[in-house]
Amino acid sequence: MSTDSFHAPARRAGRLRRSDAEIHFEVTGAGPALVFAHGLGGNHLSWWQQVGHSAYFEQAATFNQAIDQFLDAIASAPTGAR
Repeated sequence: MSTDSFHAPARRAGRLRRSDAEIHFEVTGAGPALVFAHGLGGNHLSWWQQVGHSAYFEQAATFNQAIDQFLDAIASAPTGAR
């Protein structure tokens, strides 16, 4: 039996706060940055397999796009501004 152990790449998470939005992000690994951006209906977890692989070679960044705040802003915009 192997005595090798698994060492996951370093991961940090946080929130970027602005007056009209809050965006959750996670950064895993080290090296050149590789940003994964999901589509409508997704979130940062959409990329779990890619992050798991990529984080050994580069810094994999994921985030939750502020879709809810964006849609709220559109819905509350004056009619002429849409």
